[in-house]
Amino acid sequence: MGEHVAKVIESVNMRNPSRELVDTIAALPSKKGQTKRKRTSFAAKFCHFFVDKDRFPIYDDAARKAIKLHLGSKELRGKRETSL
Repeated sequence: MGEHVAKVIESVNMRNPSRELVDTIAALPSKKGQTKRKRTSFAAKFCHFFVDKDRFPIYDDAARKAIKLHLGSKELRGKRETSL
């Protein structure tokens, strides 16, 4: 994962990273025989803490559950569509 993140960071304009950075980091290439998985939770947290906390909010299962609990599922659907 570290090598993948380093390659992605080297290939991106880090002065003005786009929101696609999370998806690019999350798309860790799978090894032969492994199931391909997106690591969106890790990528969102990485970008939040190491790139720009305002531009990249943490978005994972725990965040979705908290939004749903406090604001309702309608708010969760609206934010998810516009923030990612």
